[in-house]
Amino acid sequence: MIISFGKYRDKSVEWLVLNTPDYVKWTLERSAPTGPLAAVKAEALRLISIFDSKPIVKPCDNCLNTATRFTGYEGNSYTFYAWCETCDPYQLSGAVEWKLTVVRTYNDALNFIERHCDGRGGEYRLAINTIAMAKGFPERSSKARIQKFFSEIQRDSENRGFSSLDASPARSAKLANT
Repeated sequence: MIISFGKYRDKSVEWLVLNTPDYVKWTLERSAPTGPLAAVKAEALRLISIFDSKPIVKPCDNCLNTATRFTGYEGNSYTFYAWCETCDPYQLSGAVEWKLTVVRTYNDALNFIERHCDGRGGEYRLAINTIAMAKGFPERSSKARIQKFFSEIQRDSENRGFSSLDASPARSAKLANT
């Protein structure tokens, strides 16, 4: 979907999700958008659901097993460390428990940046890009690579037994409220 208004006119919502997560966050916070903004919000929610369903392909930073989550540490901005389910980031990193945040989803990353980095726009982008690359997004971005990344996510979710309901408006609305 191509944006037809405002600062991001002629950009795709896929591009917004990966490159301007601070704007996406602002869009999601609108309680009852109308017109084109409502369509952008719905598409962003659908894409976030797809983004979240993409498995992490980066290995655990400790043991090289398949990572399933990230942690962010207060005061360390967007630097996320990848962990498998076996490794305990609290024990292995020596982190103070209340300073460590587990990040599994797009919204978790946005919330982490909001709380620990004062919501600076560049920090949102770096955090989302860190997760996207851990999920297989290439370092160099292009329109074609962005489209391929999201289409591969859709195929991945179809191949893993997810239903089309995983990216449904009802599920997307639930994501917006988390």
